[in-house]
Amino acid sequence: MKKLFFALTAVILVFASCEESGTKTGNKSDSSATAETKKNDTPEKKLSQEEEMAAWQAYATPGAPHQMLAAQAGNWEYTITYKAHPDSAREVTEKGTGTTKMMNPLVQVNNYKGTMMGMPYEGHNMVAYDNAKKMFVSTMVDNMGSGISYMEGPWDEATKSMTLKGKMVDPGTGKELDSREVVTMPDANNQTVEMWCTKNGKEEKMITIKLTKKS
Repeated sequence: MKKLFFALTAVILVFASCEESGTKTGNKSDSSATAETKKNDTPEKKLSQEEEMAAWQAYATPGAPHQMLAAQAGNWEYTITYKAHPDSAREVTEKGTGTTKMMNPLVQVNNYKGTMMGMPYEGHNMVAYDNAKKMFVSTMVDNMGSGISYMEGPWDEATKSMTLKGKMVDPGTGKELDSREVVTMPDANNQTVEMWCTKNGKEEKMITIKLTKKS
């Protein structure tokens, strides 16, 4: 316990030192940003232990969005359509399968297998509804890249869809590009996923995926 206490104390001191150092070494170019930060800074309300516990309990309590995710558990088939080349009008369509399950009552896990650009494809996706942010969050990893994508966005009951926004890396330049994904879920057995990215100031659709639950 003593080792843990001293370790935590050291971490706190390091962060405090960094914060103080950053304040002292700020330059004139940061002054406007600092002023804006101070302007928007409001003291955080100090919660009692009971209030903290209640907040965490609410954060970890499944609700209607989580029930919707849980209803999608099962085996899926999908068809993916994308351009053969960004400058080409010709489209390529490939197929694959997926499994959906709940890791716990709060987090949905999806695993996909198929082909992409004629090569074997494997992807792993996690979706959750963040009770504090009041929006859906999603991560994606696959064997077509070495990064992890993160996106988040709200649910629109009128269109039965979530619009997720995030960043993706352009391997050619190493720069991040704005990305957008619309997941339409009219019911627990059907989904349509449309993905866009913005490059050189222009947003273009990359992929359309249609998924149907088989069992």
